[in-house]
This record gives sequence, C-alpha cells and structure tokens, in this order.
Amino acid sequence: MEFIRNDCDLNVNLAGLTDNLNFKLLKFRKIPVKMTATNGFQLKGFTHHVGIDFVDIKKENGTIVRILKDKIAHIKWMKDC
Repeated sequence: MEFIRNDCDLNVNLAGLTDNLNFKLLKFRKIPVKMTATNGFQLKGFTHHVGIDFVDIKKENGTIVRILKDKIAHIKWMKDC
C-alpha cells in the first residue's frame, strides 16, 4: 500500500496486506470516501461494511454498492481524517 500526501488519500496495491486497509476503512466510516476502481469507475459515499475481500459503500441515495478489494485502485477521504 502506497501512501500519498496524508492518510486521507492513498493508492492501493494490496499484495496480501489488507489489515491496515480494513482498519482505516472502519475508522473513517463516518467520513465521505471516493473510490476509484481499476477500470476508472468512481464511487462516492460512506463505508458501510468491510469484509475480507470486499467493501460496501453506501451512496447518498441509500444504495449500497459492493466493490472487491482487488479492484480498488485509489481511495480518497473527502474530509480531513
């Protein structure tokens, strides 16, 4: 995992190390997040649930979207954490 500027903005290269990512996603679950998938798709919302190999994001309209961790390219928390 490569950190950029601060803990609120990071590029993700999991390489089997997911414990720190799980911790950050749960710790900052009240802060809006923007995730970019490896295919360029961007998703904005709040962390709803963190599993072993996936993250559920709750969008503003209440829809919950699941993204696999190995498909996450970039995570940015939208407020200071």
